[in-house]
Amino acid sequence: MKRRNFIKSTALTGIGVALNACTKEIKEERIYTPNLIIGSGFGGSVTALRLAQAGHNSILIERGKTWNAAEFCSFTNVNEKSTWLNRKAMVPIVNLKLPIKEYLGVIEYHEYRNMNIFNAAGLGGGSLVFGATYVKPQQLPFERLFPSEVSYSEMDEIYYPKVQQEINFSHIPEDIYQSEYYLYARTFKQQVENAGKTSVRLPASYDWEIIRKEMRGEIPLEFLKGDGNYGTRNNSKYSLDKNYIARAIATNKTKVYTQTNVVQIKINSDKKYEVSTQQLNVWGTIVGLKTFICDKLFLCAGAPNTIKLLLKSKYTSNLKELNSNIGKGFGTNGKTFFRRTVDANTGALTGWTPAEASFHFDNPYVPIIIENIPQPLGLILPIPDLKSHFHVGLAATTYRANFEYDDATDKLMLDWNVNGLDESINAAKDWANIVNAANPNSYIDNLLIRNYYANNVSYHPLGGCVIGQATDFYGRVVEYPNLYVNDSTLIPGALCANPAYSIAALAERNIAKIVEQDFK
Repeated sequence: MKRRNFIKSTALTGIGVALNACTKEIKEERIYTPNLIIGSGFGGSVTALRLAQAGHNSILIERGKTWNAAEFCSFTNVNEKSTWLNRKAMVPIVNLKLPIKEYLGVIEYHEYRNMNIFNAAGLGGGSLVFGATYVKPQQLPFERLFPSEVSYSEMDEIYYPKVQQEINFSHIPEDIYQSEYYLYARTFKQQVENAGKTSVRLPASYDWEIIRKEMRGEIPLEFLKGDGNYGTRNNSKYSLDKNYIARAIATNKTKVYTQTNVVQIKINSDKKYEVSTQQLNVWGTIVGLKTFICDKLFLCAGAPNTIKLLLKSKYTSNLKELNSNIGKGFGTNGKTFFRRTVDANTGALTGWTPAEASFHFDNPYVPIIIENIPQPLGLILPIPDLKSHFHVGLAATTYRANFEYDDATDKLMLDWNVNGLDESINAAKDWANIVNAANPNSYIDNLLIRNYYANNVSYHPLGGCVIGQATDFYGRVVEYPNLYVNDSTLIPGALCANPAYSIAALAERNIAKIVEQDFK
């Protein structure tokens, strides 16, 4: 934390005065629950369902709104629904900013030194906006990254299957895969195999019958033209609000409050946690105040928001004994983007969920998986054939950064080094050199990414409350009994795969142990 001075203290006091002026006429409501869960993404939704199934009452709070699929905005018509409480929307990859109204939009972005981080806001968290690919990491990178106390075999045999039982995901059906909208995936597979490497099919969580309606022209093209960055408007995605959260609510043991923004956490003299929140309308105006009192508190707001809640509580509330590892060990899942021009047809439109990926673990740098992902050009320009591939590399990088909290601005600061993704970029280059050499007239271009390989953006923020460091090996914050972290911040900075499946599986593992041991 930065050292306070008179100017900062005065600024902070001014903010407090303004807040009091806005809320002094609003009566605060105090609500007791034995268990409170903050955040409804892959950690919070798992926690809610398993507590409910074990017979324990809980309240799940989410700062974002409940989204009807038809409300999501299109990539070609970016409006206020794209972005969480900001007057500018940032278009992914190219980092183009567009003016909008402030709204409880579905994606929040954070601009830090050398790194832009995106995360979701809404009931269902990141499941609302990601490509719905459920990729289980390979054992080699998993064991390279996680402490030995988190057993890969246990995760593989017990907890990944538990997630699969709850979320309906499968490989893209062959008729959809063979359509014009997945020519880009089939070309990728062929080019990878030309280089003597293996391409693997990725599973995803969609109602494929709705996608077939797009193919038949019965409903407008959305998924099949790659329009899903701000949510899937035709209701085809099996997001968490349709499975884990819906099943938790159906038990009558879980109550959900949306548009509920946490502003402070403290512990009272009875060793119960008090969580102060603001109730927001869709334009971000405070319309109510609620303080939740709970015996057990589960932080599942994801990175960087769980980190902020903990560091803010340490420095501005009474949780002074929180350990020094909170805020450390942050990574971006070793994520780099790059684009290849190829001498092959790849289609004009690219289906939204990635279909193919290539593992490249034998390079001299770090293990990396290269996913072939949709690209937006066909949405925007009338291009008859893209003749290119857009890739994301997800690497088991070793570089980590640290967060600190500035109480004067109520913001986190991240000390990300501009060269923090060099391992990932070098591994991606090694893969690209091999594949390009086997496919004449293929090369890395800079049409979307000026410096060829992106080193300043991540949709997979991980770590900051690393398991076995900031918490015990099940997410318990040991300095304060009954305080838990169960989300992406536990994962040690990288995973070498899309992290959604692993965040949920790790949450399954942790809550199983917590229910067994801490609810006696």
